[in-house]
Amino acid sequence: MAGLILVLDDEERYAIMLRDLLKEHGFEAEVSIDPRDALDRVRDQHYDLVISDYKMPVIDGAEFLLKARKTNPSLPVIMVSGLMNMPELLKVANIGVTLVLEKPFNTEEFLKHVAKFVEPVTVEEPQSELEESANVPSASVVEESAADPMVWSYPRPSRFVADQSLDNKQLLQSLHEYYTTHRHILLECLPGLEIERLESEISSWKEAPQIIEHIRFNLHELQSEDVRKQMMEWFDKAAVIVVNVVGNEGDRELLADVISFIEDTNPGMVGPLFLYQLPLQWLADTGQLNLQGAVSGMVAPKILHLTPIYDRPADIVCYALRITRLEQAEGEGRVWTEPALALLLTHPWRNHFRELNACLLRCLAFSTDSGIIDETMVAKSLRLRPGEADLSTSGLERFLNLQQNRFLASLDLEPDALKEVLAAEGVPADAFDDALSLDKQPLFFPDLLGEHPAAAVERNS
Repeated sequence: MAGLILVLDDEERYAIMLRDLLKEHGFEAEVSIDPRDALDRVRDQHYDLVISDYKMPVIDGAEFLLKARKTNPSLPVIMVSGLMNMPELLKVANIGVTLVLEKPFNTEEFLKHVAKFVEPVTVEEPQSELEESANVPSASVVEESAADPMVWSYPRPSRFVADQSLDNKQLLQSLHEYYTTHRHILLECLPGLEIERLESEISSWKEAPQIIEHIRFNLHELQSEDVRKQMMEWFDKAAVIVVNVVGNEGDRELLADVISFIEDTNPGMVGPLFLYQLPLQWLADTGQLNLQGAVSGMVAPKILHLTPIYDRPADIVCYALRITRLEQAEGEGRVWTEPALALLLTHPWRNHFRELNACLLRCLAFSTDSGIIDETMVAKSLRLRPGEADLSTSGLERFLNLQQNRFLASLDLEPDALKEVLAAEGVPADAFDDALSLDKQPLFFPDLLGEHPAAAVERNS
């Protein structure tokens, strides 16, 4: 799958020249000379790399980087500038810029840096009419493409990990592209997320004859020669080995040493895939690991990111339906009431998937007799005591309020600056109430609620 690069600059001529240079060397590139438009694209689409100028109109490179990081914490960003002083360099370094290049930069070196994150497009020879007719996709492929504008090559439907969200589709796609060509994959993942389901998903792809799942080590354990020896004993028995990295001082050197040890002991692709669970933003790119050329080539060039469950509402619903399916009747599942699903979608899930899974298993036990899961069962599973006032609001309204509150909190701006951002997003000037806290603001776009069908029936009767 070809990588896309978003090129930013305040000079359109320079941006187009840079885009043409990239295209000449096989990279697909898009140009945006408005950083606000670029942020919209980063939020709505998947990019492997962003190349941004520092001096830009409206917002500078540091502010753009900060907002892009909130949308996609693992997105690589190369900053280019004619002249940056030390305070500016420190500013972008603290935010986590991947690389800073000063203009004019060496073209060859620039393209090498780009190639670390983006794979060039393969230009294929034109096919004859006979060859084209032989490659017409089957009806099932056409239906999949019609429902989903992107082409996903990983095995679908997914067996263990919910992939109803775009974030998880992109994660599984990247994992599927890397697991046959790289033995070491770096994954940013908060504690409590569905890492074990991800292991199972990858194991199902590898189809190893002997698979023992959920083999994991802490990075600091691997300082011991005995533990390293124990790890190597699993090579012909495990499809995936997870190494948890806390991110303490010195862990980068230790991680590089462990990867080098594995490759020196068993070079090549023989053995399991190593999945390194990293803290968020701890490692901006693989160039920060001190690895030799041959060894570094076995590390996937892009750090992947497992998004928190509360930012993937479609996956929450998918897990709810999967986990509460009746075992004795294949395909049959519990019936969920709308308020029950609303509680799932508006719960903060501070312990992420681990908490969600425990809640769903309790709901499954509570609904054995009735086959219906209602809001009281969900509340009981979460040990909540919601009053009637908490459940009187429609589930959609509570869900939209929650998403709006998270968006406002993520901006972390003073009221005046916040109003400017909201105005740029099309929020009416009088919608923001200065007298209310962020979590008490009314819905800025109440028309999204529409009208509940029951209310329409009642009004027309």
